[in-house]
Amino acid sequence: MTPFNIDKRKEMEMKKSERLNDMMLFLNDKNAFQLSDIMGKYGVSRSTAIRDIQSLEEIGMPIYSERGRNGHY
Repeated sequence: MTPFNIDKRKEMEMKKSERLNDMMLFLNDKNAFQLSDIMGKYGVSRSTAIRDIQSLEEIGMPIYSERGRNGHY
């Protein structure tokens, strides 16, 4: 990667703490959301989105999951 690409990439990436803070605001007014909502908004992988949701649960945000074909949080 050239130095320009590295700098641009750093600008686009959010630190985890910033992402979690923004995610709390994003999810606060939602009754339900899907993992793909998080993945699309923050440009993260499925596993990162799951880890972020677990982190929010650990700090006390009430998030419940609904499993199945039409599952959601």
